[in-house]
Amino acid sequence: MNLAFKDKFINFKETLDLILAIYIFYTVYIVDIKGMFKKELTLNSKLNKVEYKMKVSNEKLNHTKSVTKGINDNLEIKETILDAILNESKKCIMIIDKDGYIVSDENNFIKMWKEYEGFKGKINISLFLMESIKNSDEFLHNLRKAREFEKEIKGELEGKDGRYFEIDYAPFIISNENIGVICSVTDITYEKKSKLKIKENDAKYKKVVDNIPYSVLITDENNILYDNDKNKNINFNKENIKNIILEPCIKGEIYYTDEKCKQTCLNIDRRSFKDRESTKNVITIRDITQYKKLLQDLEYSKKKYESLVNIIPEGICILDLPKKKMTYSNKAIENMINSVDMKKIQNSINENIIIPSEKDNDVVQFERKVIKNKFGEDVYLECGAMVIDVNEKLKMIGITRDVTDQVKAELMEKEIEEKKKENKIKNEFFINMSHELKTPLNVITSSNQLLEVMHKDYIDKNPESEMSKVVGVVKKHSYMLMGLIDNIINLSKLESDFHESKMDYYNIVSIVEDVCSEFDKYVKVNNVSILFDTYEEEKVAKIDPQDIEKVILTLLSMIIRYLDNDSIVCVDLNVLDDKTTIHMSSKGQFNYQRYINDQERKSLDMGIEVAKSIVKLYNGEVDIKIGLNNDIDINVDFKSDEEFETYKKRIKNKGDDFIYEEYLRICKN
Repeated sequence: MNLAFKDKFINFKETLDLILAIYIFYTVYIVDIKGMFKKELTLNSKLNKVEYKMKVSNEKLNHTKSVTKGINDNLEIKETILDAILNESKKCIMIIDKDGYIVSDENNFIKMWKEYEGFKGKINISLFLMESIKNSDEFLHNLRKAREFEKEIKGELEGKDGRYFEIDYAPFIISNENIGVICSVTDITYEKKSKLKIKENDAKYKKVVDNIPYSVLITDENNILYDNDKNKNINFNKENIKNIILEPCIKGEIYYTDEKCKQTCLNIDRRSFKDRESTKNVITIRDITQYKKLLQDLEYSKKKYESLVNIIPEGICILDLPKKKMTYSNKAIENMINSVDMKKIQNSINENIIIPSEKDNDVVQFERKVIKNKFGEDVYLECGAMVIDVNEKLKMIGITRDVTDQVKAELMEKEIEEKKKENKIKNEFFINMSHELKTPLNVITSSNQLLEVMHKDYIDKNPESEMSKVVGVVKKHSYMLMGLIDNIINLSKLESDFHESKMDYYNIVSIVEDVCSEFDKYVKVNNVSILFDTYEEEKVAKIDPQDIEKVILTLLSMIIRYLDNDSIVCVDLNVLDDKTTIHMSSKGQFNYQRYINDQERKSLDMGIEVAKSIVKLYNGEVDIKIGLNNDIDINVDFKSDEEFETYKKRIKNKGDDFIYEEYLRICKN
């Protein structure tokens, strides 16, 4: 091998070694260093997680320690309580040997039966039973059975001091030899008395529930658990009524109709209570059908008596005397006070009523008061009261009378008396006035008549002489003056309601016809005719014939006085239902200018006013129409009777010449 090759080989070897070294370094780096770095990172991550978990575990451990400490404290408290309970536990173990003596822990035995404290020696079972146990025979019986049958027996004893004990009898056998009986005695006085008390209460409550007059049910959500079976008419276990009872929202009054269509009114009340884990309901059901009927009867009775009291015209009210508070008032007093407000009625009553003392309770004193009603009118009341005792409570019955009509009647009677006095004065005045006016007129008339009689032949032969004219003028004016005086007196009487009419049922047709026929005889001298026409033969009206005659005659006189010669006056009588109309007219023959210019018309006008006033007494009216065409129409309307058929016939006095006097006074020129 030459040197050059050797040098190349050496260089190649060095290069190879270098590459190998680099590879080894890389491999070591990748495998060891980098792997260790990753492992270190992974380990650090795991360490962090472990550290967090340890931290959480420490916190949990601290919490657990706290809880454990609380539990330990609670256990210590419970252990203390348990020790106290065990120390206070009235329980002892005693062995009764085969010779009949009690072998026991002295402390526990004396704690249970303190009467043996200080007792020396063994206690014989006979002494124990005689001194401390009430039912000793039962104790000996159980003791004998435990010995003979060699088995455990349970029993109870009652101490002579009133305590109760539970005893477990167990035979005490060693090496097949019955040495005695072990008695485990527990004081169960509290439990026993509690059970007895509960049993006693249960019996008491059951008796109470059984004696409740209405139904008491205990239910759960779906069933009726108990029923004291007080309602014999309804079986609450039937589905229709059972579903109603079990519905929680049903409460108060309900109406139940059974299969016989009999309706019963039930009052349901319910209360819920917890019984261990379940909820139960106590439901009381009362049949109030009769009660509702009684209420209806009571309401009917109340309304009946209220109706009776409300019919009474006197006002009745009831007041609570100590409180002076009104509790009732009837309709009459409400109408008197014009209010249904009890306060307003009470205020009015308290102001006006006399509150009596108990001494004068039997005598009701009334006092008259005046109040204003809602229309501002005076209402006169008489108020009184009486006190009665109702269930040892004083009640006052107020009595109020509305005497407004009575007072008005009294005032009217007083007014009538005053009116009578006034009318008497007026009557005396009219008599005096008639006397004062007619006396000188009668003297003048008598003198004129004497002159006319003494010179009758001369006047008849010389009608145009001065004496004849004077006698005629005096005679005419005397009649006119007499008529004027009569009209003044009649008008005064009519205006003062002192006109006396002797009304009765008459045939008005015949009366009007007679006046027209008789008056026609006198006016024919002036060539005037009166024509009467009617379709009615008779029509009955309640009138005074003299009133109707005076009205017809006065109105005819007014027409005839101002008629031209050879004129006709038409008088028509028409009847429509209960209305009678007398129509008087003259067409184209009435002298209107003479009527206007007549200086003596005052007496006639006064007579017309008298006629109108008389017609008003018969609820009628007079309508006079005078036309410029020398026409005159007069209508007289008044009421007549449709159904009345019988009537009186008017009898005329033969000396009655008032129609002729009216003719002379008004018509003769």
